[in-house]
Amino acid sequence: MPLAEESGSFDGGDQGLLNIFFGDGTLEHPAKQVLGNATNRQRTVRTWYRLSFTYNIEMHKVYRLYISAVLRYRPKHKVIHFIGEEKPWHFPNGKIDRLYDDSAYFSFYCEMVDKWWDVCRQVDARQLQVACCPGSTSFAMIVGVLIFPLVLAGVGHAELTSDFEPADFNVTSELLAMGVRVNTIDMLERLARRDGPGPCAAACKALSVVYDSNAVFSQDQTGYSDFTGTYWSSIQSEVVPQCVFRPSAPKDVSLLILLSRLSRCPFAFKSGGHAAFAGASSAQGGITVSFENFKNVTVSHDKKTVKIQPGNSWVDVYRALEPYEITVTGGRVARVGTGGLTLGGRIVHATPTAFPRLFWALRGGGNNFGIVTSFTFEAIPFPQNQMWGGTKTYLESSFNGVVDAFAGVVANSPTDPKAGLWVAWIQQGPLKLAATELWYAKPNGSGAAIFSDFMAMTPIADSTQNRNLSEYADAQQKTNPYGLREVYWCVTTKADARIARIARDIYYQERPAVAHLAGARPVLIFQGITEGHMRHMEKNGGNAVGLDYRNGPLYIIQIACWWNSAADDAAIYAFIQKAMDRITAEATTLGVQSDYIYMNYGSKFQNVIAGYGAANVDKLHRIAGEFDPKGVFQTLQPGHFKLDRSPAPPLATTPR
Repeated sequence: MPLAEESGSFDGGDQGLLNIFFGDGTLEHPAKQVLGNATNRQRTVRTWYRLSFTYNIEMHKVYRLYISAVLRYRPKHKVIHFIGEEKPWHFPNGKIDRLYDDSAYFSFYCEMVDKWWDVCRQVDARQLQVACCPGSTSFAMIVGVLIFPLVLAGVGHAELTSDFEPADFNVTSELLAMGVRVNTIDMLERLARRDGPGPCAAACKALSVVYDSNAVFSQDQTGYSDFTGTYWSSIQSEVVPQCVFRPSAPKDVSLLILLSRLSRCPFAFKSGGHAAFAGASSAQGGITVSFENFKNVTVSHDKKTVKIQPGNSWVDVYRALEPYEITVTGGRVARVGTGGLTLGGRIVHATPTAFPRLFWALRGGGNNFGIVTSFTFEAIPFPQNQMWGGTKTYLESSFNGVVDAFAGVVANSPTDPKAGLWVAWIQQGPLKLAATELWYAKPNGSGAAIFSDFMAMTPIADSTQNRNLSEYADAQQKTNPYGLREVYWCVTTKADARIARIARDIYYQERPAVAHLAGARPVLIFQGITEGHMRHMEKNGGNAVGLDYRNGPLYIIQIACWWNSAADDAAIYAFIQKAMDRITAEATTLGVQSDYIYMNYGSKFQNVIAGYGAANVDKLHRIAGEFDPKGVFQTLQPGHFKLDRSPAPPLATTPR
């Protein structure tokens, strides 16, 4: 309390608002009150009230917090208020709207938040969670993200105790606070009376009432079919949602989730739409939400951080950053999206210091905690935007050399972290080939010592060259055509050249089972998870995936396949299942098997989260129970990898 007594404000506009709001609960709409001069404001001073840290930075005006707060907490709490630059929402340049429009002040903001919270803890013995306001999981999210603005499943403005969502939470009241009167929308009223057309028809109708025709598409509209045709995998395009919703701001995402909770209509969010299986970013009979209007890429003044919205593809991001000669850790294929957090209606910012448990869970936890509406990344200097990379293709006579060279780069990565690679094992007619993708984070990587074993072999084709990162991503896109049936499936092993050779041989032994199927092109891919990758995962509080660099590097062994006909789905899945079972058995015999499954390459039959280890799985469940106590993201967003299950029942021979 000494800090509060010394710095507390008893005058000024903000304190005047506080005193009016908390001093007179009968005001029809406190925001309409016009405060007089400083003398008049000072006369409105009443007893301090304390509110346990509930303001929401995403709201455009600070008073919106107080209106909500007084209605819920006026009888029970006191407010600690600070003046001038002591305000957590204060900008040194005078702005008070939308703190994250200017991430250069992030560290200043955190300092102020910490100061507020220290005082709150001095006067409240309860263990309150530190809270501040603001789909696909990748190494970029596991390693590089600093801030997740997201929408949670809970209340928009609530006291942040260990129970994130109060027991008396009322969806209808929260919708009313956002300007949606449920009793004026006929289908929602009929749904409540159980004589309506169904939950998703009601939810879609409500969206069409609240938003204009450019935001909501029904099944008979061109915008609907145009959208469903944008998925990479035709398996996802076959999903038929009740409607498509295109929000433009995080508050729209909040409203969507609240409507889903009210109607019990399932939803899914699409960023780049690059997942292979149905339901990953599409909702059968539900509401599929497109992030296509979330396309901002904002560089901080000091060029140390980049805020990216999830409607961007990675090539959008790389091109936007080229004028600044910086980049971020991201995907290698041009049209892959940056991913999708909104938690059930509440908008918050999760960082290493604000909501640290939630931040930890998001880094590897998939879509189980909310909907990410932007990501703040550490920027990486990238002089002249130049890198080196491309494909070196080798004949079967070089196969053992390719395995050894791959193993060498993964093992020696700490000596030159600019280098990276993967190897794709393919077959064209009778010709078996190793297509080795090499890249280097500066020009002229062919001279890097770490690649010397590859340079010592003679390729039959070589596309390596200096180029921009965006050009490199565009080149990778050409090997990932849209509109075919697709599957990803992977296992992980400890780094050992023996298992790499065995996996390669198993792939070529099993491949004939599907080689005759129309359009089938199965590919075996090796990638490394290096010591450097895992060390970076420990930054900013770590992540949920359960990997430790002290246990050595790993190999991701993946089979990817595309094909033409749904009639061949079972045959494709059986082929991959058999190959992966054999590889796993051999890895177990060699003592190099790992339970970890990289989420972006997991199949719909694999329980990815289970591979994070029992302790981390238990922690994820506890965090989900804290921030999503009603299980919104386990039940109403059923697609992708859930905390306790795979997206589809495992095949009969699946070992886990």
